[in-house]
Amino acid sequence: MVPLGAVPLHIAVASQLGPTADQSSSWIFIIWTSGAVASIALSVYYRMPEPITWSIPGLIYLGTLAGEFTFAEISAANLVPGVLILVLGILGGGGKIIRWLPLPIVMGMFAGSIFSYVTRLIDVTVGNFAVAGPAVGGYLLGRLIGNPRVPPVGLAVLIDGQATSEAMSWSLPSLPVPSMSFPVSSIIAISLPMVVLALWFGNIQ
Repeated sequence: MVPLGAVPLHIAVASQLGPTADQSSSWIFIIWTSGAVASIALSVYYRMPEPITWSIPGLIYLGTLAGEFTFAEISAANLVPGVLILVLGILGGGGKIIRWLPLPIVMGMFAGSIFSYVTRLIDVTVGNFAVAGPAVGGYLLGRLIGNPRVPPVGLAVLIDGQATSEAMSWSLPSLPVPSMSFPVSSIIAISLPMVVLALWFGNIQ
């Protein structure tokens, strides 16, 4: 299951990719709601827990593509692996692809895609320790505590002093359909890696 501490990560990546506020809320609402509905339906059908969720490595990979592709291209390129993974799951072909792709290659691809994130984290922490230091320390403390009720990301924000109380109003999100573009370059750069990450980290057989 994806921890609730991943919600800030989802919001952060959504803001990087440049969608409108309605598109961001729609994206988050659809992912979490569809995962919950699918999990409940499959768990009832199979009479055992069957969590269906989204891929944190895949989301992080999308964040590295900010500025490289338009939101329309990213939306379309995510629709393609969704269809492919559904077909592979129905046909039982995921296991064969996993055997063809050794884990070290997949991890190397993923590590390379997020390497700039790691280097920027170090640069910011060293260059502006007064701001970034408490956040990094709070995250490490949350990992050390290891309690799912204390998400490391949320603890990092709290210790960093960026958490503020704001007035809130509740309403159902609008569900706009994003425009989509299907250039071959985005399909190759986004769709194929997303399929690989989902198969390995999602363990689809």
